[in-house]
Order: sequence, then C-alpha cells, then structure tokens
Amino acid sequence: MEKGCTVLSREYERETASPDLVFMDGEIAQVYYPWRRFLSRMLDLGIYRALWAVLLMFVFNVNLVHRGSLGRLD
Repeated sequence: MEKGCTVLSREYERETASPDLVFMDGEIAQVYYPWRRFLSRMLDLGIYRALWAVLLMFVFNVNLVHRGSLGRLD
C-alpha cells in the first residue's frame, strides 16, 4: 500500500512541478538556475520593504528620513 502512495505522490510532483525541476527515477529532483529563485526572493523582499516604508510614512506618520539604520524611534 505504501509503495502505491509513493508512486502517486511522485506522479503528482511531476505534474505540478515547475519547469526548472528535472526528475530522475529514484533520485531527488535537481533544480537548475537557482539564481532565478534567489533573484525572485530578493525582488519580493524589495517590494515588501517599499510597501512597508509607504505604510509607515503615510499611515503611521513616521519620518523615515530621521530614523537610523537600526530603526530607532525617537
């Protein structure tokens, strides 16, 4: 019974996997171009930081010009 579940889960992974994954029988999927994932995470982080700054400036009226790099609130 467990072997059948493993086969079904591998088939599901293959169907739903991103095109960057390459499956080999009995091996872990290899990810090509890991820098794409890294750059997308960095882009996400930059977008979230910009949205956070806008929220702080316009909703909470925090002056970001006078804040230090450690984020002290005077």
